[in-house]
Amino acid sequence: MVAGEIGTLGAGYVLSARLISVADGAELVALRETADDESGIIPAVDRLSAGLRERIGESFRSIRRSEPLERVSTGSLEALRLYSRGQSAEDTGDYDRAIQLLEEAVALDTSFAMAYRKLSVVLSNSGQPESRVDEAATRAFARRERLPPVERHLAEAWYYDEVENDRLKTAAAYRSLLEIDPEHETALNNLAVALVGMRRWAEAEELYKRALMASDSTVWQAFFGLAPAQFAQGDTAAALATIDAFATKLPNHPELHFVRAGAAAGMLDYPATFAHLDSMRAAGRGGVTAERDWALWTARSHAALGRLAQAEQISRRREMVERERGDSDEALLQVIERASWAAQFRGQRDGAVAMLDSALARYPLTEMPVADRPYHELIRAYARSGSADRARRLYEEWQRDVPANLRATASQYLTRGYLALSEGQPAAAADEFGSYYDEVSCTACALYPLGQAYDLLGDADSALAVLSRGLDLPDPSRYNTDPLWRATTLIRVGELHEAMGENELAVQRYSDLAELWRDADPELQLIVQDMRARIARLVGEPRG
Repeated sequence: MVAGEIGTLGAGYVLSARLISVADGAELVALRETADDESGIIPAVDRLSAGLRERIGESFRSIRRSEPLERVSTGSLEALRLYSRGQSAEDTGDYDRAIQLLEEAVALDTSFAMAYRKLSVVLSNSGQPESRVDEAATRAFARRERLPPVERHLAEAWYYDEVENDRLKTAAAYRSLLEIDPEHETALNNLAVALVGMRRWAEAEELYKRALMASDSTVWQAFFGLAPAQFAQGDTAAALATIDAFATKLPNHPELHFVRAGAAAGMLDYPATFAHLDSMRAAGRGGVTAERDWALWTARSHAALGRLAQAEQISRRREMVERERGDSDEALLQVIERASWAAQFRGQRDGAVAMLDSALARYPLTEMPVADRPYHELIRAYARSGSADRARRLYEEWQRDVPANLRATASQYLTRGYLALSEGQPAAAADEFGSYYDEVSCTACALYPLGQAYDLLGDADSALAVLSRGLDLPDPSRYNTDPLWRATTLIRVGELHEAMGENELAVQRYSDLAELWRDADPELQLIVQDMRARIARLVGEPRG
């Protein structure tokens, strides 16, 4: 910005000109000229202009080297600077710093809708409590009326997605924005995310590719979403090529480790999964988020391999950290995880129920914001542990106390499905699990329970087809379900093949389990020995 003024000096005049950086208010150039009288003003302006043009070249080079400010609406230049720095921090994976800067921005300008929206985005991406995510999104939405159209659509779309959980309204808002700006990178990326939730993988893939072409500002988000969309379509080669392109474009981006870990887990390459998780942790991805995700994925990966002692050790340590941080909902989730392992692998269903009861006494739901209470995880854990009555009571409490918009997520179908199984209603469970499959982007997470319901209905063919697909499809979100379900599903699929006389296929599944649990805890080695005995029986090998 050029600023100048003319002042009197005796009978003459003083002319000054300054070049100011709007990013930080720094004075880049300051020049002065004098005129003896009015007739000298024009020549003085010419000299001043020539001097400014001469000096401005170096100054512009300095400007170009500085970080640009984001194009969003606020009445505070300092708030805009904070917002821009927060955006940069998020782009590098430093979520804790991004949250701090964005909170400072809205403190300076309480009407800064885009800062509230971005704060909600970063809180969501970093796994912060849903109550905080929703509050920031709601504040942005409440201030949308005075925004220009592009910003208004962004605020509306994010609110419809995060608070109302309405994917159709979310998609419509992003499409309205794209009618104004067809190459708006955030709209392209986030519309793709919405379409992924509707299992419209091919459309999402094209939008992610357009987002990659549109701008560098969302390039990591587009890479992050593109690879899973390609995995979901069965195009593993394209997904791995996308991850390689991510590494070439942003070799030091901390989210790269997260994507690689998911891909490795999806392809059952656990050594690579652990390596990428450790790299993610070392890179400090997202501060608290890095530690939380490392603990979650690492513990679950150990559990999938039958190494429950290591998994439980990590989980207990994480529970203690979360309790000290005051995040009782996250601490409770750790106990729920361990209770589920106890019921699933050790058969300690009564013990699992006791663990859950004790945890609820330690971490009362009534002391948590409603949006943060892990009702779904609790209901499922009680249901899987055989306590249908406790699961039903919690379900009724969830219906009564949680607002309708917070209940309107795909998780409701999965929860009702497990509740139905616990109450001896496999047909109702199959319907719920089918609805869940239609509403979620993951694959194995929906197919395992659906196949279980078909199995309980006595539909062996459907159970075998669905469970086999759940076992075999590459899925980067596999870490969510394999720790609980892969081992038991391998055994059951082997049994179904054996019952059908398909001994070779049965042997393959039993062998997969024996290999998966090769280094499992001693208490689980009895199961491994049983698998080897079955294999020997089916192939006619002598047993020692």
